[in-house]
Amino acid sequence: MKRIVLPRLLRVASFRFAALYVIVFAGSALVLGFTVFLKAGSALQEQMTARIETEAAFLREEFQADGLPHLIDVVRARGQGAGVLDYLLQDQSGAHLAGEMPATADLKPGWTTIDVPQASEDGGRPERVRSLVSDLGGGVLFAVGSDLRIGDLKKAIATAFLWTVGLAAVLGISGGALLSRAFLRRVDTIARTAEAIIGGDLGHRVPMRGTGDDLDRLANTLNRMLDRIAILMDRPAPSQHRCGP
Repeated sequence: MKRIVLPRLLRVASFRFAALYVIVFAGSALVLGFTVFLKAGSALQEQMTARIETEAAFLREEFQADGLPHLIDVVRARGQGAGVLDYLLQDQSGAHLAGEMPATADLKPGWTTIDVPQASEDGGRPERVRSLVSDLGGGVLFAVGSDLRIGDLKKAIATAFLWTVGLAAVLGISGGALLSRAFLRRVDTIARTAEAIIGGDLGHRVPMRGTGDDLDRLANTLNRMLDRIAILMDRPAPSQHRCGP
């Protein structure tokens, strides 16, 4: 079986450490992002639900205070605003009285989804509006809904997060490759010095950058060792005396 030999750059310890760090970082970021994604979606849904319920309670109070004609005026006025809520008010026969959402024959009190035609959006497909329907009595119904697309917001958040993690991973791997190349150059310098010494050039020394890092410490140790060896080799051998009989 042929053994697969990785490129030298991929076998450097610094590159492996950088790759391991990127993997751990990406994994941690994905777990964190998934948690934030779930929490953000839930929080948006809860906020919109609370807003719809508050608006529905307000409209019910307006109806109880001044009757149906006043409620029609209120719904029309609020529907013309720049808010994110949609409205529907229909009578007992299912006729549309006010609001942007269309009247629906089978509308029932409670939470439901109302399809609102949007010819200029999504290729003409109807927009689905999550709505809270309330019964005012006598068959008169009103609905308050939101066209805020929680699913689209979640998708946008997830896409942005994945792009961020992916870019961080690419930058991390690229940085690890650059650091590994610099590390390899210094290792090659030390190796060439060792080869020169093996070839008999005992005056050769490992160059130092003065950064005080681990390789500088190693170079300093090797140079001190070579200096010591040179001193020992230059020292004359002790003379030997023979003792007479």
